Amino acid sequence: MRCASTTGTQFWSENLDYRSGILACFDSTRESVEVISLGQTPLRVVNWRGISDPVSSIGLECPSSNAELPSLKVALCQTDPAGDPMISILDPRRCDPLRLPNPPSSDVTFGKSLHFSHGRLFVGEPAGTTDLQYTGKVWVLDQETGQIMSVLSGDPGGPFDMFGNCIDGAADHIAIGAPLQDLPHADCGAVHIFRRAGSEFLHVDCLKSKFPEPNGWFGSSLIFVGKSTLLIGSPGSSDSGWIEVFRYDGSFWNYSSRIIAPSTSIRRFGFSLALVGRDLLVGEKSNGPKWIHYGGGEEVKERWTAGMGQIPDYLLPRIGSITNPNIFCRSACDKADMELPEKTTSNSKSDGTSSAVPEV
Repeated sequence: MRCASTTGTQFWSENLDYRSGILACFDSTRESVEVISLGQTPLRVVNWRGISDPVSSIGLECPSSNAELPSLKVALCQTDPAGDPMISILDPRRCDPLRLPNPPSSDVTFGKSLHFSHGRLFVGEPAGTTDLQYTGKVWVLDQETGQIMSVLSGDPGGPFDMFGNCIDGAADHIAIGAPLQDLPHADCGAVHIFRRAGSEFLHVDCLKSKFPEPNGWFGSSLIFVGKSTLLIGSPGSSDSGWIEVFRYDGSFWNYSSRIIAPSTSIRRFGFSLALVGRDLLVGEKSNGPKWIHYGGGEEVKERWTAGMGQIPDYLLPRIGSITNPNIFCRSACDKADMELPEKTTSNSKSDGTSSAVPEV
């Protein structure tokens, strides 16, 4: 594999990991990973070539406020010819990818989710076995050596919870989804909150849906918006699915409101979540997977086709379009300057529900 280089080539995006103004994408056609800064004109691209094995998930290192684009690390989970997952770190200080060893007891779901935080790489294994069968776990690895620093699990936890299906973080908090956890109903779902205490990450809370339903899959997706707002997808709830918003008061994460689908014909609303700058994207599956857009910035609100899964046209020459939210992968960082995107129209209800209409 060649060293990272600056390029301006157009490419087709399949697996993406967004940051506030920075994203990383895998281009299967060109067999390359590209890290792009969206806030620079012209757009700046760092290109890693020679990525031949299929990429199933991707994670981008959270930059500090003064980080240079070429210095950011990228984590990849790929499938080797034998069908086993393998984790690699693309480090601009090296010309070849750093392959991390798989933990001895990991299974084929190792690497389903990836997240950088505090010098560690969090790797989800949602079918992993702890003291219970297939409850799921998250490996906390040293970025340089792959050494196991700790293993996180749900508290409480149960078999087939899918703990580790998605991971996100902001400041000292890490949120981990367990969408098939039986709290209180079968496959209702839960989200576990961990907080950094020195070199450790301690389990501090287990968030449950305000409106629990069997097969609600609360925790199928999650994303921090700033340090004190957490959006959690519950795509199996009701007929269409919804997103629940939790806010941190300095001590606890509390339910705040709910975002419901803008149309009753939509299905699996909230099965994936993403941010592009201040713009929120919500995945749904009523007629194949696609995105619904909620605009948060004046500069892009006229440049979207709502619900069609398109990136604003000023980005199209660089990143193509996201055609399949099924394989969209993202890890969060401390977006201290971000706030929950404002909606142009909403109907407030007594339970805090917001029925929002995407801006077009």
